[in-house]
Formats: sequence, structure tokens, C-alpha cells
Amino acid sequence: MNRTSSHRLGVVLVASAALWWSTGGLFLRAVHTDPWTTIFWRSAFAFSTMFLFIAIRKRKRTLAHFRALLTSVANALILQSLSPFVAAILGFMLMGERIALRTWIAMLVSAFGVYVMVANAVGGGSPLGNLLGFAIAVFYGGAVVVTRYNHGVQMLPASCLATIFAMILSLSVLTLSGHSPLEVDGHDLLLLACFGAFQLAGGMLLFTYGVRLIPAAESALLSFIETIAAPIWVFVFFDENPGLRALLGGAIVLVTVIVYTSLNIRRQAQLAAIG
Repeated sequence: MNRTSSHRLGVVLVASAALWWSTGGLFLRAVHTDPWTTIFWRSAFAFSTMFLFIAIRKRKRTLAHFRALLTSVANALILQSLSPFVAAILGFMLMGERIALRTWIAMLVSAFGVYVMVANAVGGGSPLGNLLGFAIAVFYGGAVVVTRYNHGVQMLPASCLATIFAMILSLSVLTLSGHSPLEVDGHDLLLLACFGAFQLAGGMLLFTYGVRLIPAAESALLSFIETIAAPIWVFVFFDENPGLRALLGGAIVLVTVIVYTSLNIRRQAQLAAIG
């Protein structure tokens, strides 16, 4: 596969992962379980799916891959929109990936679009919530760079371990509160299975393979698709009006990502033709 084809595939995979993850709100609205039970079963099904995928691909080397692993909602969205900048800076510092002016412009315009979406709700929030929102941006940007920088680092096993920790935490909270994750009916369990196996694990599979094929900043920029698609899904399936600001901000982000990605793909094709 040549460089242009690899780049296009990477764009499709990462964009698809972001779109896939944006459906999370649909599942949260559809299930009738409490948050900790939802976390437990979503993590359980996500772990099972990712572990099965790893086991099929790695077979006898599966365990070796695991052993090798040594605010308010509005404020959180604003802070998480820093992830492209974090990924770009880390990509430049660790990998020497040059950050083009058009990339900076696209990230700034997209971040502005996110701000427009939640401008009315920005402000206040607990310091811990704001800190967690910023931490998400830092760790997401770091994950993008680590996955691209070191192909020996296996992110799927790490994601499996994360789901195990989430299961342990949620089970502990449920037990201490006198509840059990088994207090769920068949309909909700089926939805939770789709939530974990397809929405979470499926998106992670697309992301981990696609992020290795395109620059770190571009990967994080494409992740904005998740932010703008989430309220659209809820509007389509639950008839919940996201509001004019959300639509306007989402349009700004969507147009920016489309224009940037189209220009970048065209430039890659021109470079391949010259080369």
C-alpha cells in the first residue's frame, strides 16, 4: 500500500471510529440501568470483544502482549477540545512531525466551533471536573502519539486492562451500595452488549489501526466528529432539539474537518504523483 492509500485509509478508520463512538448517547438514553451497572456491563462486553479479537490474531502470543504492558459537561467538552493541540505538540516534540499552518488553523476553527456549541453553559463547574476534562485532553493526545510513535506498543491490550479496572470499580461501588450488576433485564442486557461490544470495542479497533497511518494532529482533529455527531444522533432518534448554537457550532467543526481533510488528501496525491 502506497503512502497516499495508507493516509486515506487512516483518515477513514479514525473518522469512522469517532462517528462510531458518537452513538454513545443513544445507548445511554435507551438503557434503564443505573450508571454503575451500565459501566460494568459495557466494560465487560468491550473486554470480551477486544480480548477475543487479540486472541484470534495473536493466538499463543496473546498473554505475552498483556505481560508486555509495564466539570461540568460543557467545560469538559471545551477542555477535551485541547486534545488536537496536545497531540500536535507531542507529535512535534517526540516524532519531529512538522505542524503545518493549515493544521493549526483547522484546529483553532474546530475548537471555536465546540465553544459555540456549549457557550451558554461554559463557566463554573467544579475544579475537579475541570481538571478531569483537561486530563482527558492530555491523555487522549498522548495516546494518539504513543500509538503512532511506537508501533510496538499494543493499545488494545491496554484498553482491555482499562475495561477490567472499570469493571472492578463499578462492581465495588454496586456491592458497597447493596446492589448487583445482575439486576438487569434481558432487553437492557442486549443493549449493553451492543454498547460494549460494538460501540466501544468496535470504535477502539478502528481507531488503533487508523491512528498509525496519519499524523497525530490530524487524528485528534478528526476526533471532533464525535463531539458534533453525538447531539445529532440524539436529535434523530429521540427528537431532542440540540439548539441553534449546537447546530451552528457543529456545522463549523464539520465544514472545517471536511475542507481540511479534502485538501490534505489532495496534497498527498500530488506528492505521490511527483514522487
